[in-house]
Amino acid sequence: MNSYSGKSHHCVDICNKLLRDERSAVETYREVLQKFPNEPGIHEFAALLDDHKIAIRDLELQVLYMGGEPARRSHEWNRIHSSIKNSGDLFGDDSVVKALRTAEERILNDYRETIDDENLLPECLRLCSARLIPLTGSHIQKLAGIRQDYEARFLPVY
Repeated sequence: MNSYSGKSHHCVDICNKLLRDERSAVETYREVLQKFPNEPGIHEFAALLDDHKIAIRDLELQVLYMGGEPARRSHEWNRIHSSIKNSGDLFGDDSVVKALRTAEERILNDYRETIDDENLLPECLRLCSARLIPLTGSHIQKLAGIRQDYEARFLPVY
């Protein structure tokens, strides 16, 4: 087993939790792309998938830098996966987009809780506050924009 300080061990655990979130996001976006390949704006989801892959790389590097072993498994996003499997609707009221936005908000909350941790190493704090929080915040805005664009183009105006 690798040796690292207690503070590093704590940060490895936190980064691995965040890494599992990001792995779940990648699995979920892949599922969306497979289920809805011909939907308008689907390329936007591929861009979000790529962002989550970058976040995985950044978190893996951070864990390795601290002497830890990156988590290889994801969290179970049962509700999100259920929404995707059971929904034929990418954009409606109970849509996949709404479920994805909720999941992104949960990830953002996890990052925000992370930076409030007093035992967080400075490099973990920088990664979360300077890179991952803004990235995840942009995902929430993009998902809102995707839905608004869809509604503006395809829903009737009364």
